[in-house]
Amino acid sequence: MISPSSVLLAHVVEARRLHQDLIASGQTNTEVITGWDWFVWDFHPSISIGLAIFSLFYVWLIGPARRRWNLGPEATKWEKGFFASSIILLELSLDGPVHHLADNYLFSVHMFQHLIITLITPLLMLAGIPGWAWDQILRVPLLGSVFRWAVKPVWAFLIYNGVLIAFHLPSAYNATMIDHNIHILEHLMFMAAAMLVWWPILSRSEAMPPLSWGAQLIYLLAMSFPMKALGAVITVKEDVLYTFYAAAPRVWGLTPGGDQRLGGLMMWLPAGLVLWFLAGRAFTLWWKQDRRERKVTSVALVLIGSLFLQGCSKETPSAPVAPIVKPGVMIQTDKNLFQAQLLIPEPMNMSAMFVLPIRITDKAGAVVERAKVTVDATMPEHGHGMMTHPKPAAGSKCDAKGVCQAEDGVFRVDGFRLHMPGSWLFTVSVEVGETSDRGEARYEF
Repeated sequence: MISPSSVLLAHVVEARRLHQDLIASGQTNTEVITGWDWFVWDFHPSISIGLAIFSLFYVWLIGPARRRWNLGPEATKWEKGFFASSIILLELSLDGPVHHLADNYLFSVHMFQHLIITLITPLLMLAGIPGWAWDQILRVPLLGSVFRWAVKPVWAFLIYNGVLIAFHLPSAYNATMIDHNIHILEHLMFMAAAMLVWWPILSRSEAMPPLSWGAQLIYLLAMSFPMKALGAVITVKEDVLYTFYAAAPRVWGLTPGGDQRLGGLMMWLPAGLVLWFLAGRAFTLWWKQDRRERKVTSVALVLIGSLFLQGCSKETPSAPVAPIVKPGVMIQTDKNLFQAQLLIPEPMNMSAMFVLPIRITDKAGAVVERAKVTVDATMPEHGHGMMTHPKPAAGSKCDAKGVCQAEDGVFRVDGFRLHMPGSWLFTVSVEVGETSDRGEARYEF
């Protein structure tokens, strides 16, 4: 063993990692970091600046850009909250004490950091960026084509797990710990690959929707194998795989072997909990969808049977009864300039697309014949909206600015699919000339 005084602490010198050269093969550093000496707020301006720029771009996209080019409905509070949470978690995991421990002392904390940037923040970001924003990316000629290819389930699976396994090979892993530029590249590739691999589960794009519920379960089962296998190998391996951590000073009484086993268990167990959560979500939503479809089928069979019995009856059939049109959702806009009546079709087929008719009157009660009408539906309590982007129905007479002519006093908006029962929040925006107003109301299905 070598004396503690001859060992350079990690992250003290610009060259970094030189303390490895002082550790012979098979040796471990015996120096112990006591008290709170490990609590160092490492700060890398490039990370904070990059996250700040990305956040400003998000604010511009969901605000001024969305309104100027009519890109889509307003982002919900849940979407904004999910995005903000992802940015905060990235900052706390890539800077501060977590980063200092991961980069200098503990393999287990480094694995915790990797779990945050590959499992938690990508899911929050996918949930926080509206679907119409992803659709804009898919429309970019070259970038959109590459993105469409990369998010296909097979390629996303291979890219993510290939990157994960490659950077956990001892030679590659030690290279990232010695050269900080390689370390930055590793984290960027982890985060990019993670966004691709979770797309088939949480995509909110109309152009590239997620997998069906059953396919999601198969995909998540396949996803569990590589990470569990890698975590198992690291956990049961008796030798220290990564020499950097054998040479690092000890923290919290963890030996290099104990630290390595703890890191392997983190890849094995907590990562599995995230996959099980997503699988449970897919199964629950699949079950609800199947239940709704069975209910609709039962109602259809009853109606068919009733018609058949009526046809066999000798009684004179009564005159046909005109269908009852339910008022649906009545929305009074915030400034009381308009009132919108959304004619919700009933019974609602949750798995089918439908056109939503809308009658709009002004504050004098006169029917609005020409306007730009934007409608969206979300479920704020669940943190998501529809996976479609409503637009004027085919055949609508609209100009280049989206101003449409009502047909028989009714605007028709296509692209609605309410994929689950519950409380839906409908938001309507009406623009007539220089006058605009918006309002919202709930409807329970």
